[in-house]
Amino acid sequence: MAYIYDTGSNDVRTEGMSYGMMICVQLDKPKEFDKLWRWAKTYMRYPDDSPWSGYFCWQCHADGKPFGNSNASDGEAYFATALFLAAHRWNNKQYEDDALDILRQTMSKDGKHGVWNLYDSATHVITFVPTDDAHLYTDPSYQLPAFTEMWAHWDKERSDFWTEASIAARRQLRIASHPVTGLFPDYSTYDGKPFRGPLCSYDSRRFQYDAIRCPMNIGMDYYLFGADCEAQRQTMQRMLTFFQQDGFKHGQFEVDGSSPTGNYTAGMTGANAVGSITLYDRDMKHQYLEMLWNARAPQGKWRYYEGMVYMLSMLHVSGYFRIY
Repeated sequence: MAYIYDTGSNDVRTEGMSYGMMICVQLDKPKEFDKLWRWAKTYMRYPDDSPWSGYFCWQCHADGKPFGNSNASDGEAYFATALFLAAHRWNNKQYEDDALDILRQTMSKDGKHGVWNLYDSATHVITFVPTDDAHLYTDPSYQLPAFTEMWAHWDKERSDFWTEASIAARRQLRIASHPVTGLFPDYSTYDGKPFRGPLCSYDSRRFQYDAIRCPMNIGMDYYLFGADCEAQRQTMQRMLTFFQQDGFKHGQFEVDGSSPTGNYTAGMTGANAVGSITLYDRDMKHQYLEMLWNARAPQGKWRYYEGMVYMLSMLHVSGYFRIY
């Protein structure tokens, strides 16, 4: 078995494990993929007799002991998609069965024992965390319309739902984006308004850590499916113009662009380069792609999150991220 270690927080997270599996699929590394999946199934997956069956504990120690006590919904989304793609690339039906099992179990919750569906039944939007206190808001960076488009083809039992979920995710990526700056909050309500989670230790109404992934999600959906091109182009034009005007100095803002803090990071460099795929403005597109080409891979204590986003972004812009 193998795990991907969060060097900043000294733990193992579903985000990193599922991102790692996706990277392995795209780089044709079946042995590494299987080692990661075996670790995730062994230590992170909740047992079938748990109210959380089908979900994965989002934090574990390196010895496999879980301590996160819930999930992080982007993890399940990446796990399922990576498994589908691995099944098709390497002709392994078990991976597809595992992906379908995740979707079946996480979409069969009724709130009993405080656990809800991965995607909200009424709005078709992915939940932030499917618990009593967090299933009624979302995270804009969890919106992955390209993934649910794939699920609609492969999960026949819920195909219509996933088609609606793709439409809902694209809508969220429009309405959660500020109309002037294009910036996204880390968390938002289902109607796109910035939201501070009741248990959040920082102000999740700001563009900060999670939100840097939104351009990557938009660019990926744009080039894979092209179902919302004009709106996605306008969103990215606003957002990438904003960073250009800021001189690529800062990494965190109020969504209106005020109160800048932090530094422009390698993860942002990568995700914004993927978002630039949507642009007609060739000069701006060239600038963002060249910045990624010239960026150094993240190093040091905080390399984990920035490095994962950077790596996924390199796969997207280089043509190595494919549907199998």
